[in-house]
Parts: sequence; structure tokens; C-alpha cells
Amino acid sequence: MEFFDELTGLDDEIKRSQLIITGEGRLDAQSALGKVVGHVSRQARAAGVPVIALCGASLAHNVDLDDVICLTESEMTPATCIARPREALALVLPRLIGAICSRLP
Repeated sequence: MEFFDELTGLDDEIKRSQLIITGEGRLDAQSALGKVVGHVSRQARAAGVPVIALCGASLAHNVDLDDVICLTESEMTPATCIARPREALALVLPRLIGAICSRLP
């Protein structure tokens, strides 16, 4: 991830941001161990920037996030969310917008 940071300027972008939205297929115990969502969360926390994760599903995890929004909250089954992700996203979009609005000045 450090190499990715250097290539993309991720750390500088995070420092200039008011809010970070990151994502992962399934948020779980491995998410903090070298996956993008864990790395981005740590960088954002260090910069004092709030973080929202958008994911397919969420299990027990230890990633420091302000909010987690899962496609499975759409009340669609995980298999249906995978087959019809746009529909699942449309169903959770009001919650995502609310989470964003509550964290911006």
C-alpha cells in the first residue's frame, strides 16, 4: 500500500479531503490486515478525516470507520446483490447520502 500511496498521491489526497468513501466486497476481520479499506481508514484517521465504507456485506471487523453501508441492507439476498448490484446500490443510496450529509460541514 505504501507503493500505491506514492504512485497515486493517496496520502496528499486524503489530507485535502473532508470525507473519504472507501469500499470492499466483504468487510471482515482481514480488512484491517493490508487490504485497501484498512489502509485508507488508518490514513484518514491520521489526517482527522471521517471514513464511510460501502461494501457488499459486513462481518465482525476491527476497521475504524464512521459508518458502514452494506448492499445487503437492501434486504436483497447476497446472491441477488451480486447479480444485481445497481439495484442493491439504488436501495441503499438514501442511507449513503444521509451518512455523507451528516459528516460534511
